[in-house]
Amino acid sequence: MISAPVVVFEILSPSTASVDSIIKNQEYRDTPSIRHYVMLQQDTIGAMVFSREANDWVGHVLSGNVTIPLPAIGIELPLTELYEGVTFAEPDTAA
Repeated sequence: MISAPVVVFEILSPSTASVDSIIKNQEYRDTPSIRHYVMLQQDTIGAMVFSREANDWVGHVLSGNVTIPLPAIGIELPLTELYEGVTFAEPDTAA
């Protein structure tokens, strides 16, 4: 177990999305060592990225061919690489 994580990644699913985006987000914001919290979408290339900036917890929504800046660990991670090899289900258009 890591005692002082700096970056946390979660993959959102319909059953955990509200817990991850509200409850865990609050817990991670209250954990001083965590500098970035990345929530990856399960059904499309997209992420919500929260970063600690001074005394604030700032969030951004990212999608497509962009990079996730993670300055606390000195990298920028291409979002599309996290989905390499993933095939998404066709959207249900029968509405």
